[in-house]
Amino acid sequence: MSLSDSWKEWVGRLETIAGPPESARLGIHMESAPQASLWEAPEGVQWSPPGGASGLSGAIRPRKRMVSRGVDFLHQAADGFSRPASSQPTGRSASGTLTSEKAGREMSLASHSEPNASQGRSIVKIVHANKRDDCNHANLRILMGSTPLVSVCIPVYNTERFVAEAIHSVLDQSFQDLEVVIVDNASTDSTPGILAKFADPRVRLFRNKQNIGAAGNFNRALSLARGRYIKLLCADDVLYPMCLEKQVAILEADGHAAVSMVCSSRDIIDSRGKRWLRRAFPGPPGRMDGARASALSVRRGTNLFGEPGAVLARAESVRAVGGFDPRYSYCIDLDFWCRLLSTGDLHVIDETLCAFRLSEQSWSLSLGRRQHVEFAEFIEDLHKVRGLRLTWFDRFSGRLRSHANAYLRQGLTRFILYNSRSRA
Repeated sequence: MSLSDSWKEWVGRLETIAGPPESARLGIHMESAPQASLWEAPEGVQWSPPGGASGLSGAIRPRKRMVSRGVDFLHQAADGFSRPASSQPTGRSASGTLTSEKAGREMSLASHSEPNASQGRSIVKIVHANKRDDCNHANLRILMGSTPLVSVCIPVYNTERFVAEAIHSVLDQSFQDLEVVIVDNASTDSTPGILAKFADPRVRLFRNKQNIGAAGNFNRALSLARGRYIKLLCADDVLYPMCLEKQVAILEADGHAAVSMVCSSRDIIDSRGKRWLRRAFPGPPGRMDGARASALSVRRGTNLFGEPGAVLARAESVRAVGGFDPRYSYCIDLDFWCRLLSTGDLHVIDETLCAFRLSEQSWSLSLGRRQHVEFAEFIEDLHKVRGLRLTWFDRFSGRLRSHANAYLRQGLTRFILYNSRSRA
């Protein structure tokens, strides 16, 4: 089968989903589109099922249009593959991929000369246009059944105030080859209705019929991930635009897959998004032995690697160590990071790529009172059961400093929340 025939076969498959190309779709009935989401509709959220009397819902229409545009693109690409390179039309390369002469001229100008104000505005427009093209190509890949490179998993429970901001922070990443796996743990507020408004095909929505606990929901989200790399993001935290691009680049450059996870610095923000401080790994950036990194975190009596949003891990390492351990609450993420680091090394990025939010609804806020007790139990389990080589000083220092850290953290949290309330 020729390359052109292969493309045309994919076009045929997409046409079974979307119908003929958009240029020939003037009379098509929208009800023929497939359902856009794997999510169960919660009570109070209305949409029309495929083929229903009231037609297609607004949540499904964007996917229909995008698939149709993808069919147009594939028709053109198939024609391009069957045409000699010398006869390629302007704006398309010999490989059949779309190009932009204007973008090329603007970017070339930007790289060889100091742009003035008008040139700067043009370049910004080109960058945004290229980002949209990347997003459209990523969406098309997902609709064709391709596996995304990154899965961002967002476990959700009663986070109506912040969940939309968290999701948008993922969808607006400079790196676009991703999926967003959202698992609603039977929320009782308006969270289900907020989630139903996201029609981006990269978003996969799931809803538990009953609450399965925080660890259970974390693990279900991980089990649904399809990407080569996995990030778990709490529903009230945010990623900064370059987060995935910079973290993925580290793992992709590691040809031997010796690095099992990447972490970065993060901001601590309040419910209004105000930055209060920056937390970072207390060592030099770059690669570090996994066991040594775990021992350092134990000795400091705290989680040095950061909250879930600060970490990107290889999916194969996640599957090798299993999910989050429900025995832990405060140490649940640190325990998971240490198990991941038993499979490979750590890479530290000394840039602030995400934000961890402190609010009245934060799950971590309710765990602070017994954190030093749980940390002592975690140290013993790590040393005696899981075989991490810890000296007596590591264990003693960890227990002592975790106790001091608990009081410092509670005091800082109260201070931030008090000031956040007083300025609201």
